[in-house]
Amino acid sequence: MFGGIGYAEMMLIAGVAVLLFGSKLPEVARSVGQSYTQFRRGLNDIQTSIKDELDKEIDEVKKIPHELEKAYDEIENEDEGDAGPSFDPPEGV
Repeated sequence: MFGGIGYAEMMLIAGVAVLLFGSKLPEVARSVGQSYTQFRRGLNDIQTSIKDELDKEIDEVKKIPHELEKAYDEIENEDEGDAGPSFDPPEGV
């Protein structure tokens, strides 16, 4: 039923809970539920912050090919504009 716990085990756990907590059982159950809710909220906050950081990193990585292409174009343009020193062969050779 619940991860390998059957009906009989659930009834035994409920009986032990009633014996241990008695009239405070609703209060204890409410406290456990609130703690679980806070725990889940904390996990969701952590997951959200990790996802946001990963999304930022992915966006940065996606920019790299465009930046490399731009740098390559700049290098190509520099080469075209400056052919370097020219060489004139001597006359009569």
